[in-house]
Amino acid sequence: MSGPPPVARWVFLVLLLAALLIQITLIPRLAPAGVRPDLLVVVVLVIGLFNGIELDVFLFAAVAGLMIDFLAGHLLGLNVLIMVGAVIALQRVTMALTRSNVLVLVGTVAGVNFLSELLRALAVFLAGIRLGPVPVILLMAFTSAAYTGAVAALVYYVMGTYIALQEPMWGWERGARR
Repeated sequence: MSGPPPVARWVFLVLLLAALLIQITLIPRLAPAGVRPDLLVVVVLVIGLFNGIELDVFLFAAVAGLMIDFLAGHLLGLNVLIMVGAVIALQRVTMALTRSNVLVLVGTVAGVNFLSELLRALAVFLAGIRLGPVPVILLMAFTSAAYTGAVAALVYYVMGTYIALQEPMWGWERGARR
């Protein structure tokens, strides 16, 4: 088998919904100095690493982006672009490196998060809202990227442990997954 059966996709969907709930309820309250990890990008990319970059991962990314846009009141479509762009970035990086591991995930998540924070700042600026100085914006984007990268490593470890425990149930052979 190339990946988990459809039952596992329900696990990924539940994980995505849990991440969305945490992203819009807990993370804003726990954000030190306003720096927040982008948990949805992390979950979508972890799903991409463990399930392979296929059409369903792009659909998960688009749905996650739309859900966060609707529920958090963000600019409609911005997070869809960020999520799908993150999946494309992960796909390109794993193809270039011919392997996928936690370092690839952390690097991709941190890079995507840094660029998405700059894109969000640009969108806010274009909407006519005054922002702080550029070095502060860059520092916030860098800090957010580092924070999100650390969260990505944790989620990768937890998800990898869960999948390793479920391998006999799903009938995977060792080394069959990417």
